[in-house]
Amino acid sequence: MIYIASFLFSFIVGILILVLLIRLLSWLNITDQPRQDRWHRSPTPKFGGIGIFLSALIVFSVVYALNPERSEPFPATLLLGMGLIFLFGFIDDIKAFPPVGKLITQIIAASVAVFFGYTTNFFSVRLGETFLAQILNSAVSLFWLVAITNAMNLLDNMDGLAGGISLIVCFFLGYFFWDSGDTLMILFCASLGGAILGFLFLNFPPAKIFMGDSGSQFLGYTLALLAIARLPQASNVFAILGVPTLLFTLPLADTLFVTVTRWYRGESPFKGGRDHTSHRLIAFGLSERQTLWVLYSIAVVGGIAAVVVEALNYTLSLILLPVIIAFLLIFTTYLSGVKITSQSVNDQETKLRKILIKFFLGRNLLDVLVDGLLICFSLYLAVILGMPLSVERQIDFFVQTLPLAFISGYLTFYVTQIYRDLWRHLKVENIYRYVQTAVLATVILWIVRFLFDNRQSMTLTASLIYGAMLFLGLMLTRFSFRAFDALSARTQTSKAQGFLVYASEETLEFLIPYLLNTGKDMSIIGLITDQEMQVGKRVYDLQVLGSASQLNELVEKYQPQGLIVDALKANLPEVRVQLDALTHERQVWVKVVQFDLVDYQKFGAMDHIRRKDDHSDEKNN
Repeated sequence: MIYIASFLFSFIVGILILVLLIRLLSWLNITDQPRQDRWHRSPTPKFGGIGIFLSALIVFSVVYALNPERSEPFPATLLLGMGLIFLFGFIDDIKAFPPVGKLITQIIAASVAVFFGYTTNFFSVRLGETFLAQILNSAVSLFWLVAITNAMNLLDNMDGLAGGISLIVCFFLGYFFWDSGDTLMILFCASLGGAILGFLFLNFPPAKIFMGDSGSQFLGYTLALLAIARLPQASNVFAILGVPTLLFTLPLADTLFVTVTRWYRGESPFKGGRDHTSHRLIAFGLSERQTLWVLYSIAVVGGIAAVVVEALNYTLSLILLPVIIAFLLIFTTYLSGVKITSQSVNDQETKLRKILIKFFLGRNLLDVLVDGLLICFSLYLAVILGMPLSVERQIDFFVQTLPLAFISGYLTFYVTQIYRDLWRHLKVENIYRYVQTAVLATVILWIVRFLFDNRQSMTLTASLIYGAMLFLGLMLTRFSFRAFDALSARTQTSKAQGFLVYASEETLEFLIPYLLNTGKDMSIIGLITDQEMQVGKRVYDLQVLGSASQLNELVEKYQPQGLIVDALKANLPEVRVQLDALTHERQVWVKVVQFDLVDYQKFGAMDHIRRKDDHSDEKNN
């Protein structure tokens, strides 16, 4: 009950402080002005971090002091580092630090926490309480605190994003502290969560206040510190680092994504920009609020995965790792191809980076990385579920067999030429080749494993599981881009200029991909057909709305702004009459599309005539 009261109390106090701040800062005209590299469109106060910090600290201190059942000492050393990073962030909001200066302040605050013993114990579990283990624990903890502080700072690029993700992470951290019985940290998480929710109440789009660096750095540092301050399961070594990493999946993935894409374009990863995951999702076709809910969902999935990893033993928890990494690889790679505004390439790229870019990005790097994870996951699942051995022997069998699986898998993938496929343009015919690939890779692996050690070969069950998971993985990964494309087309329908398409199936095969990949300001409402049997069904994932005889009724019902017609259909007398009526009476634009092969000499003559006409028009104008 005390935790719920603390949460609500902090929520109310946070809102009161923030409302006063908004009025004061607006009166003093201290606002963050819109810029080209920022998302907001109107002047907005940016010292919301003050409200988060003060409300969390005040409520936590008051409830702690009034709680007669408290048994743990006040965590002054824990709050010292938090106060320090808040102070540095506040100064940064007033007078912006250069990237190096900001990094130094983060290292100082992180060093304070490490000095007072807030470190991971990952290497102590592996190496014992040795000097080397302590050095490694301190180094990893220092890097972790600085990395998450920066990641949350970079994530604060859209209204409601950093606050919402922080609230989700805080909730899951509170659960972990509750599970371990750490009442003091539960109280702190409740106080912090209420403060974040109060801020989010005023920061959700359209935002009335921003958190600024004082808020984003404070939240990133605090949550990262709480993540390594918890007591993980001693039986699951992977959970010591895996759980915090999963909790911060989204901030880490966004930071890595922005760093890599900017490095590729020759831009600084430390400056502001509109090329984050959130901005690309909006370019993908989502609204601002839809984007937030998608990213919130990813954060929740990361939190649930962290809970699962904590609850499972070491052997089973490893199954989640390649799945999550593969999804993030595919998702971020797809988003990297989404066109966004103000994306430029720096001409001053170093020669070394040009070579590296050409080497890594020009050779199906995504395919190879994802396939490596797929082989690893399929084999691991096959061994765990299909090999009747003890856990220790299963791990040994997996470790011994994995290199053989890589050899047989990559060799098969190369021979069957699946690396020549472009994911966005796959067809149903590719499925048969993926079946062949999975079967061939499984058979080769079984033979090689048998020749390597005939005393312990793969069982039939393990082989079937491996082949099935390999095929399923190839299908899901290869067709993922088409699924994203279909989703993108649907999300843009509600906000784009709508039109109907009337064309033959042969023309549609070329026309639909062209329309979906050119221009974000137009969307296909549906198709018109000559075949009554197709009405109500879906062709190329688009609804067939009616037949050509119903053209006027369809225009009346769906109110399109235009109509795209196959040239063969437009030449039909009965269709031409309807099209003339539409253009004159209903003011609906009509465009005729024609795919044809033109002789080069005729094309040259036609081009000469076009240029001559254009020149005449310019003279007349």
